[in-house]
Amino acid sequence: MYGPKAVSEQALTEQILDRLPPHSVLMGDINFGVFSVVFAATRRGHDVLLRLQPNRAGAVGRGLSLQSGLDQQVCWCPSAYERKQHPDLPADACVRAV
Repeated sequence: MYGPKAVSEQALTEQILDRLPPHSVLMGDINFGVFSVVFAATRRGHDVLLRLQPNRAGAVGRGLSLQSGLDQQVCWCPSAYERKQHPDLPADACVRAV
């Protein structure tokens, strides 16, 4: 948890994705509702269902009204902060979601 070999829970999650059965469905809480985790999982062919922080959900939806029963396709792109934390993300990194 601390020290030079410290690794975040999200980074540990990314490390175990290759060990999951093909086409797994990942379900997680707010702590895992970050672009890097979702991008890594979907690139490996997994589906993801996460609860997002309200401010993150608003940013992903780019101003869409967040209301029950609303199904709207969005393209989630990494924030500037996410790109800084994960410089290896491709320039066109995006996760399409409903």
